[in-house]
Amino acid sequence: MIKNEKAYRITRHHADGFAAAIRALEAGQETDPRVSPRLRQAEIDGLKSVLEGLQEEMREYEALREYEALREYEALREYEAQEITERERVKREAQERDRSEVLRVSAAHYDWLKQKLAEPPQENPALRHLFSQSPPWEK
Repeated sequence: MIKNEKAYRITRHHADGFAAAIRALEAGQETDPRVSPRLRQAEIDGLKSVLEGLQEEMREYEALREYEALREYEALREYEAQEITERERVKREAQERDRSEVLRVSAAHYDWLKQKLAEPPQENPALRHLFSQSPPWEK
């Protein structure tokens, strides 16, 4: 089994050599008159069998390489998504700190206000007027 690029290159080189030898034997370029045609055909069949084995190993390695590339791509996308989420969280926290400074309230008080503003007006009738206008920090 091919396990790395170097072994893949070596296997490909050998497969090319076997393919060239098969072509030469089939074309009759390497014909020794002392060798019977049946023996020559057996040699060609043996070379084809070895070539098929090498090609199968190369296909398996290529599939493995594509699978690993896909896994790396998916891992990178997941990492980037986490990185973006983290950046957005930090940005949101910074915006909330800025808003609490503009309102001149503590972060805890700002969180409480934010929670109250998130409640629907039916549950907090005293804050209905706040929903009719945008918050001061968004103006």
